[in-house]
Amino acid sequence: MIKGSNPDQVQAGREEDSIYVLKQVHASNRCPNPFKVEALALSEKCISSGARRPDNLSGQSSSCWPQITETFEKLAESTKELFRRRLRRTTLVLLVINFTLAFGYYGLFLWFPELFSRIDKYGGSFCDVKTGNDTGSNSSECESPSNEVYIESFLTSISNLPGNILSIFIVEKVGRKPILASSMVLSGLSVFLLAFVQQRWQNVLISCLFGAISVCGFNMLDVLQTELFPTHVRSTAFGMQTGIARIGAILGNVIFGQLVDVNCVIPMLLVASLLTFGGLSSLALPNMTGLDIH
Repeated sequence: MIKGSNPDQVQAGREEDSIYVLKQVHASNRCPNPFKVEALALSEKCISSGARRPDNLSGQSSSCWPQITETFEKLAESTKELFRRRLRRTTLVLLVINFTLAFGYYGLFLWFPELFSRIDKYGGSFCDVKTGNDTGSNSSECESPSNEVYIESFLTSISNLPGNILSIFIVEKVGRKPILASSMVLSGLSVFLLAFVQQRWQNVLISCLFGAISVCGFNMLDVLQTELFPTHVRSTAFGMQTGIARIGAILGNVIFGQLVDVNCVIPMLLVASLLTFGGLSSLALPNMTGLDIH
């Protein structure tokens, strides 16, 4: 019997499941001593909150509001801690990086099939935008794109794979922060070049480079977010960072679509500038390579 055990382990009344988890932890630690836990003792706090063993749960009803209130209080406290002096700079810098990376990547990447289709119809670069009225005929607007468009889109999508593999081998040798910064800056440079190339193979090549390089930034960002935040606020930080990234992705997709027909150079420069700015901002983060997380 474990006296004074953490009430969260059995608060839901799942004592058998809690013991099973403890057995797994015991086995993972390869402890030479046999596992002897047969039951869990509820603390006074846990008993007063209404927790029961599974065989006593039938017919029991209790209000969920205390737990909901406690959850929101913990969330508010964790959020406040993220903006206190010790973590404020890290939180703000990572918010900027998440927004700019998601805005730039999804703003451009989701539009690649449409941009390849325009190259297939009209030739030239992404920014040689024409409409059916410009060519004197609307028939081309109703034509299906050639198979090469789908092949090019496939190549651009699969270009993430080399970047993922490369990240595995260089993350410890180069470091998280240098890879994140260089990835975002080089991604921004590749987007800038897309507006000026004229050959079809050049467009495909730079688009693949963009996919391969930018995915390294996403990988390093995930690692840094895990290492830079303490355990007790890490889940809250992840939720906040993911939320701002989703907002950036939505805005990037919408704004790019609105501006691409006005002047293609404008969204290209916007994406390139934001990616570069986010990459340079990452230099303000602490370097966690070789350090233990806490």
